[in-house]
Amino acid sequence: MQVSAHHGIAVAARLDALGTPDGLSGMDVDRLDSGGGTIRIVGTIRLMAREELAEKLGLDRRAKPDDFTLVCAAWRRWGIDCPYHLTGDFSFLIWDSHQRMLFGARDPIGIKPLFYDHFGSSLVVSDSLEGLLARHPALPGIDPVAASAWLSRPFDAARCPSLRQRVALLPPAHRLVADASGCTITRYASLDDAPDVRFRRRSDYDEALRAQLAIAVADAVGADDRIGVHLSGGLDSSAIAVLAGRMDSPVQRPLAYCWQPTASPGAVEGDDQRLIRMLAEQEKLSLAAVPLRVADVLAQVAIDPVDRSLTSTLLHESAVQRLAGAGGVTALLSGWGGDQGLSYRGHGRPGPIDRLRRRLRRRPLHVARRGETRDYLAPGLVKPEAEGRSPGGQWPSARAEQIAMLTNPGLGERMASWHWAGRRYGIDYRYPLLDIRLIRLLLGLPPDLFRPGPHGRDLARRVLAPMLPRAIVSYTDKTDPTRMAANQPTIVSALQRLLPRLDTADPERATFVDRARLAADIDRLIQSGEGPTGLILRTIAFLKLKD
Repeated sequence: MQVSAHHGIAVAARLDALGTPDGLSGMDVDRLDSGGGTIRIVGTIRLMAREELAEKLGLDRRAKPDDFTLVCAAWRRWGIDCPYHLTGDFSFLIWDSHQRMLFGARDPIGIKPLFYDHFGSSLVVSDSLEGLLARHPALPGIDPVAASAWLSRPFDAARCPSLRQRVALLPPAHRLVADASGCTITRYASLDDAPDVRFRRRSDYDEALRAQLAIAVADAVGADDRIGVHLSGGLDSSAIAVLAGRMDSPVQRPLAYCWQPTASPGAVEGDDQRLIRMLAEQEKLSLAAVPLRVADVLAQVAIDPVDRSLTSTLLHESAVQRLAGAGGVTALLSGWGGDQGLSYRGHGRPGPIDRLRRRLRRRPLHVARRGETRDYLAPGLVKPEAEGRSPGGQWPSARAEQIAMLTNPGLGERMASWHWAGRRYGIDYRYPLLDIRLIRLLLGLPPDLFRPGPHGRDLARRVLAPMLPRAIVSYTDKTDPTRMAANQPTIVSALQRLLPRLDTADPERATFVDRARLAADIDRLIQSGEGPTGLILRTIAFLKLKD
């Protein structure tokens, strides 16, 4: 049996007269063996542990069935419970004409996005907002609550699966079932059921984590992939780059990309520049520094966050995507996910001394610097309260805090943005540190292993020490000082071009924004050359300025 497969999701269905949904009907499919129906699959699927899955399904592993065939077989075997048995990154839809059912699922971490709009008997599903609009151009307008969150600091992604009304993002580890009776969303798995892991010696934990991380990196690299890696000089990206470069039979050496500019001849290297160069030389990686350009800033604010997958973190990465795409890179390995897993800082349940230290240095979640604007909301609009935090910022356990961090919508917002933007260049993002097998191992560890030591992130430093230079293992600054210092004048130059265009804002968008306050802050920043710029750029993008 062959399975119809497609990689972009944009599907519309009428639940009151459910036939083959639009977006699937033009695809060539074969008959199922039983029932006389057809099955169609669309989505982005990258499975791991394929041989184990094929064996569970009774398939011939030697035939090396592709991911879509495996998912089809899993659907026939387990029905709506099939995603529970899948290991990997995925968001997909299945249309089963025999059952007259449309089924969708998203992986347990939410690596791949799946947006939907369910209104009455109408259902539209896509892995991007553009796809949703293509199938449903009459989507309703801007959601005031989401827009208020977008125009405020700190940005609360829990309020912003989309800036349009009604559009929702299927949560990680959830499934969508649509048939003539309606559309339901249910959870199919929970991170909280990760089994406890106990070894006799601390070194056994370290070895188990190193082995699982190596497996995660190896499984992130396909046989035909041209691999790129990020380098920031930190623990997470450095470990991914080293393991990707040391695989037994990589197709080609990874290409390394960093956001930090290269030090000018005769200039003193910043610590982050030095560590990036050191690792690239040690691993013989081809390194491309991709500093921010004025054109990158202008291109970023030209992306409409209302009609595109949210892009608040793409300012620096868009230049990497352009260069990596030109270099033939098909998969970029990112170190995202370290803070939630291997590099988790152990804030869950502090001991007495830790609690005393925390009380002495306790500060609000976000402290505005003098003169810093917290939002650019027009008078009368109310900034929404942030969601998803425990009272007082405390969690009952390390595991509870890690799960909250892993399921925080902000992480999914980043990955959805990069997924959408990278696809334009033929690039798929992979996150080995978010490999579900590694995450479940980490969640099962004794919480004492995460207790902060003298440097913080001590578990990660110990696990990664055998593969990384000592200077990187002991480095504790995560602020990217060289990059931040180099970017500020570039952003200021872009703002000088954008300030005169504020009066060209889209009339509807302008009703949400206090443009006078925004213009005053931009002017002040241009004069001083200093100050935060993230909220300013988000607001300008929202305004949809004319060229």
